[in-house]
Amino acid sequence: MPLKITCIGSVHLDIFIDTFENHVIDGRGSFVSGLGGTAFNIATGLLFAGCKPYFISVLKKSSLFTRLILYAMDKIGIDKNNLEMLDYISDAGFFALRNNNELIKAVNVTPIEQLYLKAKNYKKILDESDAICIDFNNSIATIEDFIFKSKKPVYCHCVSEEKSLKLLKLSEASKTLMEKKIKAIFLNRYELKYLLKNANQNSPLGILKILWVVTKDKDGVMTFSPDGKITKYPNEVKGVTGSFSGAGDAFAAGFISAHIQGKTEYEYVQNGYRLVEVNLSKKHSGVIDESFLEEVDSMLFKDPLTGLYTRKFFLEEAKIIEARTQRSKKPFSVLLFDIDNFKKVNDMYGHDIGDLVLKQTGHIIATLIRASDIPVRLGGEELLVIFPETTIKKAHPIAERIRKAIKDHTFNLNGNGTLNVTVSGGIAEGITNIDEAIKKADEALYTAKRTGKDRICF
Repeated sequence: MPLKITCIGSVHLDIFIDTFENHVIDGRGSFVSGLGGTAFNIATGLLFAGCKPYFISVLKKSSLFTRLILYAMDKIGIDKNNLEMLDYISDAGFFALRNNNELIKAVNVTPIEQLYLKAKNYKKILDESDAICIDFNNSIATIEDFIFKSKKPVYCHCVSEEKSLKLLKLSEASKTLMEKKIKAIFLNRYELKYLLKNANQNSPLGILKILWVVTKDKDGVMTFSPDGKITKYPNEVKGVTGSFSGAGDAFAAGFISAHIQGKTEYEYVQNGYRLVEVNLSKKHSGVIDESFLEEVDSMLFKDPLTGLYTRKFFLEEAKIIEARTQRSKKPFSVLLFDIDNFKKVNDMYGHDIGDLVLKQTGHIIATLIRASDIPVRLGGEELLVIFPETTIKKAHPIAERIRKAIKDHTFNLNGNGTLNVTVSGGIAEGITNIDEAIKKADEALYTAKRTGKDRICF
């Protein structure tokens, strides 16, 4: 049975800005986008460590940021059932300025810090969990409540210099209880220095006599044991030359999964390093790569069955094409397709085969048009292609190639024989109004159907 661990805290969109000119305010640089948040990163790390993470957080309802985050959670495999969706909070974001991959300045917007999440509302999953991880993006009220209510080991994550000070603001009752319940507190070297500076203590052990784990990026890890022992572990991850997004969180996930199983401290650390390597290879808490953005584009704007653009996308794009056409004085063309006798295909073979025909027909269309052309599924078996700045004379040969390719294509019916279909099409040209052009193409499509099908009419 995998370990079940509940993570309570932040998830947000990250923007990392790399600058090359520190001597000016408005300098050149580059940026990358990511998904982060301490609790989110740890939950993902625990998933790759073979654990089952529960994730508790708050997101802004009806937000593009939220849609990106939810999609990423589905892609990674993080359960979304324990998320709160509120419409009166801001989006959560983390904005960092770096030089040579080292953090210079960061600003975070964390709405969860302004809220009080009550542990009793999550009693079922807390009872099922083997441990809980709570980050200090949460409010002090939330942190104290989960520590008081939890019957399982607790691991805390300081998040940032300023938020590490929440340790000093906890009630005395909480501090006493924390020494019994908290198994480890994770922080980096900057957070440790800031905490000591503000605590007026010679050692963090004077604040809480529990295990402190200090991550030091390329320099490794240092632990402070409750008995006062300090141990340094050099970095053993190949290819790490500086700090990078999610490294400390990935280390914490590996450390925790080994700690719960009662292994040695050396094994905790080595398991942490192993998870850092996973972090580097899978980018699970770092950069959103191009393939992810393409998938999000598909989620928002493309029909999931055919891969063609949706009617909603077409309606927005039509305005742009009309404006461009009026500026350039070059006409556009539209092609309206309809699969012949499609109702008979559904009636005879079932809707699964009908979907297969639609899916492969969409793929054929997408592979035969130009990069500038826009293929759309208007609904059902009705498909549309827009040819920007293209006369009907130039669009017609493309339409004929598509018609012939679909006619020549043999659809394999999942081991139950094969099927061939044809399409009819209507094509029209326009310069001011795409809707008018589509109406003309629809009339031409009707003519193609009436005069024998499997043809393109003007």
